[in-house]
Amino acid sequence: MSEIVISKGSYSVTIYPNQIPEEYANKLTVLPIPQTASNQSSGTKDTKILDLLRLTHTIIIKGYITASAEASSATNDSGGASTLTAKECKEILKTIIEGAGANGGTCALAYDGDTYNGYIEKVIMTEKAADDPATRANVEEGRYEINLTFVEGVAIGV
Repeated sequence: MSEIVISKGSYSVTIYPNQIPEEYANKLTVLPIPQTASNQSSGTKDTKILDLLRLTHTIIIKGYITASAEASSATNDSGGASTLTAKECKEILKTIIEGAGANGGTCALAYDGDTYNGYIEKVIMTEKAADDPATRANVEEGRYEINLTFVEGVAIGV
């Protein structure tokens, strides 16, 4: 499964996914046709649906970041394999979620050769121990399980 890179401005972090469900939702307007007492004997009327083709593309990422995750920021632009701890990578992701010091704008999600622009709607970060706690040198070798919801789109007025 391809790695996912989330970036905004000079900040970026790599997420190693376990699962990536994508959802396409189309907001339909349902218009029920009124029934009167005088025409009830003719049966129910078909419900009318107005489809304005307002699609929402949501990508849900279930994965993790580790100390080996690639990450960069304005203060640590390593470009390649990072020496950042898992906690530092988590802080960079948190900075991206908080806007990365920019006045609005989307962030980018790169996955499987495609780049999507949009917004991070929700993130749950759960600290996890390394696979074998007995062999790890220090607590910084742990990892963070990430459950992230990304909605593709642009800002109003753009």
